Amino acid sequence: MKISTIHRKMSARLHRSLEESLSQTLPNLKMVGLLGAVGFPLFYVVWTHWLPQDADSALLRGVGFLLSVGFLFHQKWQFRYPAFFRLFWIFGFIYTLSFFFVYHLLANHGSLVWSMSALVGLMLIVVLVSDWILTALFNLIGASLALAVYTFEMGGVVNYSNYQEQLPVFLFALITGSVFNHRTAIVRVARQRALTALGASVAHELKAPLLTIETEAEALRRSVVGLNAPDDCVAQVDSIRAGQAHASTIIEMLLVGVASSDTSLHETESLSARDMLDSMLHRYPFRSSRDKEKVTKSMSAEFTVSGSELLIMHVLFNLLKNAFRAIEDQPDGEITVIADLDADSGRPVIRVRDNGCGIAPSVLPRVFDDFFTTSRLGRGSGIGLAFCKRVMKQHGGEIRCESEYGLWTEFTLLFPRSPMEANPLSRDQRASERSTQAWLSPGQAALIVDDEEINRKRLASMIAGRLRCDFAGSVREARARLHTQAYAVIFCDQHMPGGQGADFLAELSLDTGKPGQPQTRRILVSGDWTLTQQSLPGVDGILLKPLEQAKVDALFVTPEAASAVAERHKPVSEPLLHLAHDLCSPLSALEHLCERMHGLFASLEGLNARLPHEHRLRRPQLPERARR
Repeated sequence: MKISTIHRKMSARLHRSLEESLSQTLPNLKMVGLLGAVGFPLFYVVWTHWLPQDADSALLRGVGFLLSVGFLFHQKWQFRYPAFFRLFWIFGFIYTLSFFFVYHLLANHGSLVWSMSALVGLMLIVVLVSDWILTALFNLIGASLALAVYTFEMGGVVNYSNYQEQLPVFLFALITGSVFNHRTAIVRVARQRALTALGASVAHELKAPLLTIETEAEALRRSVVGLNAPDDCVAQVDSIRAGQAHASTIIEMLLVGVASSDTSLHETESLSARDMLDSMLHRYPFRSSRDKEKVTKSMSAEFTVSGSELLIMHVLFNLLKNAFRAIEDQPDGEITVIADLDADSGRPVIRVRDNGCGIAPSVLPRVFDDFFTTSRLGRGSGIGLAFCKRVMKQHGGEIRCESEYGLWTEFTLLFPRSPMEANPLSRDQRASERSTQAWLSPGQAALIVDDEEINRKRLASMIAGRLRCDFAGSVREARARLHTQAYAVIFCDQHMPGGQGADFLAELSLDTGKPGQPQTRRILVSGDWTLTQQSLPGVDGILLKPLEQAKVDALFVTPEAASAVAERHKPVSEPLLHLAHDLCSPLSALEHLCERMHGLFASLEGLNARLPHEHRLRRPQLPERARR
């Protein structure tokens, strides 16, 4: 078991190193190909006619020349044959930068010219590959193959004494270069984590006032509609709500963009291409109706894909945002979003095409690199397209970019042919099991821990009539309440003064088996969706902001779960169960009606208070029974 675990971790590490190194090498691959295409024939002439060496193989140089030409024109075929391109990249680097030089070093008996050449090849691998594991592997494989071929040619007789003085120099260059590359990788990871922490902090600080705006705008709209106010008043309120939704979407895109590279699928579902494009056009925060008119949707094919709606939607958001930036200086700028099937492979694709400024050929290979951006300061962070690439890879697909500078740009999202290709081990059952752990039964006591009063009141209003609520504005106050009373459920905000909500719930989970808190459910409340993809000890469920009634309702026992409980507990009368089920819908409707009436009466009270005293409406004296 331990051996298989180590093998799996090593395979994952090598695969990650290969993908990262390949991505970082692509911007320089054309230059590598150009140097090889020129250098292999040129130095053959130099070392055979101008400065003759003992040995130089025209055959090996010819193979190196062909590989270099493949690198030089890689953009014309790498997307058509991605699997073959990876193998070509590995073989090409091992052959041209390690095998070729080490073989000629051996064939020329360690001459100064080929010692320097082999050292240059080694350093090129260090600089281009950047990952120390792959650097060591490439050099080890190339040198071993060269030694095997040369030994075979010499009939097994090789004098290694000529190379003993050079080996320490090669090892020093390899180790030194790998150390510097490793430090660069550490800086890159630290920068990614800093962006994630900054994004989460900014989102928390901005979401609280936005939530207040959302709540008050909803109440204001109900009041305005109830008073039969002019249409322009309703439109102004709707404008406030649209602005709040716009800001919330921007914050959510920021959070998704700076999220860690772990975009593993938490919940997958079957997603219709038409529904995804409709949702994109409905949810994207367009600056104006004119901007929305610039986007054209085309359904050339109907298909469904399996994946995370949240992640795929934000991939589309990022592409749409980039397209708008590309056409902002074009008076006749247009964006076309097409759902189609790939002509070559038959795979489902979504294309986002604009007729904007295009992408320069020198920039095109780097558009998916982390932190690479051509936008001016303050407009781009260089993480959006890198995030898109990670998401599509996690879904078993890929993303491609084609562009003609000054004319157009097209991004293509390729999805697997079937859902099983994207996610062979379905996680739907695991996600369902995790959600059922957070189911609650009505009539229990709940503690809401949040430092924002508006959040406490909003959550309490959503569970009113189901749970008896107490409040705590800090972790310290929550601990004090837990010493005096036991709660069936604890709702705790993630960002709290004096600590994180997840740490507080993990601490409480240690007391689960102690008297006083035998069956406490611990639910984390947060606007950071990335928490749903992490293993949080002590957390039975996560309630994502913005808070919605449907999300809160999902925490309570469903009719299906109630039926399952009834089957296990025969003393529960089936007629009573049917009666309770039949009463749920009208009681729920009555509850919503009462909430709306309460808001209307509160608005009328406010309007009445603004009138002059002599014009105010007097409250009628109702009988005691009517008042109740």
